[in-house]
Amino acid sequence: MDAFEINFIAAMKVEVIETDCAAGGGLMNQSVRRTSESSGGGVASMPYIKIIEQPASKALRFRYECEGRSAGSIPGVNSTPENKTFPTIQGWW
Repeated sequence: MDAFEINFIAAMKVEVIETDCAAGGGLMNQSVRRTSESSGGGVASMPYIKIIEQPASKALRFRYECEGRSAGSIPGVNSTPENKTFPTIQGWW
């Protein structure tokens, strides 16, 4: 990491917008965005990421390189045997 990258990262903060689990939102539509400290905390023209679908809750989620393709996929929280879904994000620059 060079000095420019360190200064750029130091000037940014990550803001997590949580949804109300009791209202049925759970972790769906959770958003993460970077805001600029120097511009008074307003949203800058920085990358923006929205989590569309979270991974399903499972005991083991990590994969080792030696497992290859035999480990299977990571299903999304809304995945069913008939309709398989996968963790999804949407990003903007």
